[in-house]
Amino acid sequence: MDNTQYINLSHLTALRRQMDMVANNIANMSTTAYKGEKPLFSSFVNKAENGAKINYVQDFGVVRDLKNGTITPTGSPLDIAINGEGYFQIQTADGIRYTRAGNFSLDNEGKITTRDGNAVLDNLQNKKPITIPQGTKDITISATGEINADNVQIGTLAVVRFEDERNLKKMENGLYETDQQPQAVPRFELRQGMIEGSNVQPILEMAEMINVSRSYEQAQKFLDTEDERLRKAVTTLSGTNN
Repeated sequence: MDNTQYINLSHLTALRRQMDMVANNIANMSTTAYKGEKPLFSSFVNKAENGAKINYVQDFGVVRDLKNGTITPTGSPLDIAINGEGYFQIQTADGIRYTRAGNFSLDNEGKITTRDGNAVLDNLQNKKPITIPQGTKDITISATGEINADNVQIGTLAVVRFEDERNLKKMENGLYETDQQPQAVPRFELRQGMIEGSNVQPILEMAEMINVSRSYEQAQKFLDTEDERLRKAVTTLSGTNN
C-alpha cells in the first residue's frame, strides 16, 4: 500500500468516527439533558523515505456541546430542570457522579432517585440521600433547591459546577465522572415540574449525516480508483518483465 492510500484510509477512518457520533446524536435527540458531541480531529505530518511530507488525519478527541437543552413542562413534582449551569450530585455504587437529567422518582423507601435507582444527594456539605417522609401529599422544590414535604423543609438539592466542565467524563445513563472538586454554583434556578431536553438539533444533524456520507463515498471511490491504478501498474510491469 502506498502513501496515498494510507492518507486516504486515515481520512475514511475519521469520517467513520464522525458518522458514528452523528448517528449517536440523532439517537439521543429525545434523551433527557443529552449534550450533542462532535469529534475533534488533528492532522500530523510524517516524512516518507523520499523526504516528502505526508499529512495524516487523526481522531484527537470529543467536543461536547454544553448549551442547555429546551426546558419542557411535565407536571411531575419530581421532574427538575436546571436553568443555567450546574449538575445534580448522584450517589452510585462506584461513588458520586453528576447529571443534569432531573427526571427523578421515589423508591420504595421514599428516597429521591434517578431512573436507574441511584440516590439524589442533599447539599454540597451533607451529601446525603434525600428521603421524602411516608404519607407526604405535597412535594415542592424551590428555585434555589429547598425541598418541602407538606410545607416542612426536609433538604436542599445540591447543584454544583466544575472548573473545567469539558473534562467531565461521560458515563452511562446520563451520568458524568470527574476527579475535579465540585464547587457551589453562585446563582442558579431550578424549575419544578419541568425537564431539560436534549440540545441536539435534528435538522442540523441530518444535514451533517448527508455531508459525511457524501464525503465518505468520494473518499471510498478515490481509494478504489487508486487500488485499480496500482493493480494495472503491477500487471503492466509483470508483463514487461516476462
